[in-house]
Amino acid sequence: EVTPWASVRVRFKESVNEGARWVTKMHVVRVRVQTNITIEQLIEEVRAANDSIYIAQGPFTLGLAGATTEGGKELDPSTTLETVMATVNSGSRRGRNDITLEGIETEKDHLWHTGKATPKDYDTDEFSPS
Repeated sequence: EVTPWASVRVRFKESVNEGARWVTKMHVVRVRVQTNITIEQLIEEVRAANDSIYIAQGPFTLGLAGATTEGGKELDPSTTLETVMATVNSGSRRGRNDITLEGIETEKDHLWHTGKATPKDYDTDEFSPS
């Protein structure tokens, strides 16, 4: 039996300090895996393929493109990649063996919309009266 393979792109938000402010950049980890693996196994493949020391070092989940932890689009770890691809690639994308997912770092980026978790900007926060 032949098992199909898929190219998976996982996008992570990476916040970097450029001069006096924080800027959000995208970092992409690409893996090629068999479609019958679970999301949990895919997460381990992404960890192994990741070459950045700044992202995906702690716990993270995967979600559909555009997902956030507030949006409730996180993928169930026991779901197979094949099932996710059948859902996403329906319609005009049918038959494609590539998919883009969001890497959601549960302890970092999704909290940056709150004031206490946002890093301080040198120009605005450090010189602002408390």
